[in-house]
Amino acid sequence: MKVAITGADGFVGGFLVARLRALGHEVIGIGHRQDSEAYIDLLEFSNAVAYTVDGVDFVIHAAAFNETQCNHAPALSYAMNVAGTRRVVDFCLRNKIPKIFYLSTFHVFSAAEGVLDEHSIPVASSIYGDSHLAAEKVLDYASRHEGLTATSLRAANLFGMPHNFTRFNRWSLAPFDMCRQAIASRCIKLQSTGQQYRSFVSLDFLTEAILNANSDNASGIRHVGGGLHCTIESLAQRIAEIAKRTLGERVTVVLGSKQSAYDFQAFQFTSLDNKYIQQEETAVIAFDNFVSQLLLACTNDK
Repeated sequence: MKVAITGADGFVGGFLVARLRALGHEVIGIGHRQDSEAYIDLLEFSNAVAYTVDGVDFVIHAAAFNETQCNHAPALSYAMNVAGTRRVVDFCLRNKIPKIFYLSTFHVFSAAEGVLDEHSIPVASSIYGDSHLAAEKVLDYASRHEGLTATSLRAANLFGMPHNFTRFNRWSLAPFDMCRQAIASRCIKLQSTGQQYRSFVSLDFLTEAILNANSDNASGIRHVGGGLHCTIESLAQRIAEIAKRTLGERVTVVLGSKQSAYDFQAFQFTSLDNKYIQQEETAVIAFDNFVSQLLLACTNDK
């Protein structure tokens, strides 16, 4: 298959480019850097996307402002995540690309709890979640009125080794921050009490979910969930134990005092279709291997 991927310079997009190429697919990596394989500025609204392609089977839209960028620049975040998504839709329509898979997030449920599947009503309480929810509506309109098969894949927290450490800038993500702390000081310090629940699925499983959605000719909303489900404190303790085995030294975990509105707010992020649920045992093995690799990479980079 021939696939175009936006956000190819980022953590998730870069992984997907490398992974799909390894699986034998032809991939066009679209990024925001002048030296990107294919350059498209999603914040340039004065004209249509001029870049043209032939024979692309589908687009994976992974370009978006992350939660830190959304907090720092709220207005620009809506421009990027919502209007930028519309530009990608226009790119698909101009180039007769029949399908688009948008990488949304479970953060559209940031104020919800209980079992969260595709029938659950999103309640976003952050700019990051709300801008992704608005982008989903852009895709829904294109699907209903413009003949584009559009699927929003709401993913749990994602983990996996970055394809390019030189350009990797997501050290604020919990597993990455904890591993770097473990290497730097043999101590993982949390700012919060650590009682927030999180779900984690691997980037390999996300790749599999995208390919399944393409095979299913899926449209609408799909959750990519299941996986490793734990509190932030439990995550830190798990990483500390792996670090002890990897480094041969004890790593301590220190809890902070900052409380979250979502402390002890348990939820189950899942899907109505088992193909989009990563089994916990599989996720745990993948996560432990990822942490071991990341710790060694951080050690070598120290």
